[in-house]
Amino acid sequence: MSITLDPRVPRHGSRIDTRPARTDAAVRHLAGTLVAASLVVVTYLWLAGGGIQALASWADGLTSLGRWTGLLAADLLLVQVLLMARIPPLERAVGQDRLARVHRSPGSARSR
Repeated sequence: MSITLDPRVPRHGSRIDTRPARTDAAVRHLAGTLVAASLVVVTYLWLAGGGIQALASWADGLTSLGRWTGLLAADLLLVQVLLMARIPPLERAVGQDRLARVHRSPGSARSR
């Protein structure tokens, strides 16, 4: 019986290239930051449009909160569309199966 070494497996003393993992982590971090930033921008636009001042009365306050939640929902729907757009760096960093699960979870009653 002979043992052959897999040339892809690093031998003792050699270094493992971690650049792809770091790149994937950076892409995931950037994607999360962009989603959070888009939600902040939407909230800023609601505030700049007088959203907080409208909270003085019940009727106007509820209408204003409804506008804000509608703006947030529209932004998150755009994020869902982008998740299924198969953007290559994002697909490599996260994986298509996980992107599909994240895309599906807000629309289903049961999320994982």
